Amino acid sequence: MQIQLPIPPREVQARIIEMLDAVDDQITALDAEADALSKVESGLRRNLFNRLVVPVVPAGEKFEMRLGRQKSARQSIGDHVHPYLRAANIGVGTLDLSDLKTMNFEPREQEKYAVHPGDVLLVEGGSIGQAALWAGEVDGFVGFDKHVIRIRAREGVSTPEYALQWCHWAREDGQFAGQATGITIKALGFSRASNMSVPDLPVAQQARLTGPLAAAAEQVVATRAEASRLRQVRAALLSGLLDRTIDIESADSEV
Repeated sequence: MQIQLPIPPREVQARIIEMLDAVDDQITALDAEADALSKVESGLRRNLFNRLVVPVVPAGEKFEMRLGRQKSARQSIGDHVHPYLRAANIGVGTLDLSDLKTMNFEPREQEKYAVHPGDVLLVEGGSIGQAALWAGEVDGFVGFDKHVIRIRAREGVSTPEYALQWCHWAREDGQFAGQATGITIKALGFSRASNMSVPDLPVAQQARLTGPLAAAAEQVVATRAEASRLRQVRAALLSGLLDRTIDIESADSEV
């Protein structure tokens, strides 16, 4: 069986390459801009936290903390199977929900292991210290496994944004790595995490610290999102130009 591939004339191929190069240049520039903005954000965070002159308290006192659910083969099935978050779903300030696994959470366990909007999810093993804020992206009950620590702000004591920024700072400052143990796969450990020192900044002052950091993070996210959008545009453009569903003239005017 012969497969025929649509191959446009050479002059058309040259135009396609030229247009794709233009998109690639935009993507490269956006990636570089996002990296630069991320460094600015990290530097600002380091400066703000390192300048604090306040007492410190254990993390478990400043926040409510809980280690996730242990998974076993028998918990993969049941009458109450729900999605859960694992380390692979948690990046640095981002969540990848494209591949959520499931396991059985009995009704009596669901409040214990539920994630609520405003909870911070901290990776305890593997990519230690990566943390992201849960905003209720998935409807219904969502749990988390034993390689994730749920950090919940205490009313009147801490805010979700402060918990998140503390996690980012502790990771960048090497504090999580310094507490981790293990030979092949490092793990932070719930006890060590909950005993780590957190600046005891009054809740009324936490917004002053986290506000500029949240604004900087939004710029990073927006820039990376635009780069991601252009990658999708590039893929669709290449496919359309090759199979002639997009003509060169219209594509050229858009790029």
